[in-house]
Amino acid sequence: MPLDTYPITPVPSFDVLYSEEFKTIVSTFLGANEQRQSTMRFPKRTRALPYDVLDISTEWYLIRDFYRKNRGGWIAFWFLDFDQRKITDEYMGRGTGAALTLDLHSKTTVAASYAIYEDSVLQVENTDYTFVSGGGEAGVDRITWIAGHYPALGALITSDFKGYLRMKMVMGDKFSGRWFSPKYDKLEIIPLREVQW
Repeated sequence: MPLDTYPITPVPSFDVLYSEEFKTIVSTFLGANEQRQSTMRFPKRTRALPYDVLDISTEWYLIRDFYRKNRGGWIAFWFLDFDQRKITDEYMGRGTGAALTLDLHSKTTVAASYAIYEDSVLQVENTDYTFVSGGGEAGVDRITWIAGHYPALGALITSDFKGYLRMKMVMGDKFSGRWFSPKYDKLEIIPLREVQW
């Protein structure tokens, strides 16, 4: 079942707060020197959407209804960044050894800004794969491998691009009815958290 996409309107009132996080385990168990182990190949991202006072009859309900439809943090959805940015080493998927089509994590990708890798080896457009603008789920761009050039079983497929980054995210479980009310002189922030692909 296709996922919903977070509403692109209303637009946050101020700059969206971006963060990325890796996880590292640090141990001194085997000696005095610290032993470090990374547990994540790709970072998890969060977005904090700052809204000022929204129109209670239209804008507020768009966000509230989206929150209720996805039951807080239960059902994941697609979130598209509100600005284009350059992304490197983005996870796409794993090779199957057979025909493969994967969606980029990008919408409206800038022409000639993208590169596709199989186990860190650059792939060649129109030799190894084809690019389909807007051909993927929720209108994102899509890559389809050409027969005879299918990625090996288990091969890590990654990409670089400049476009509107698409992330699979969830909202928090709590939504306050006091958000966006002109009676309260404060900025309201909706936190979004990326989930596993």
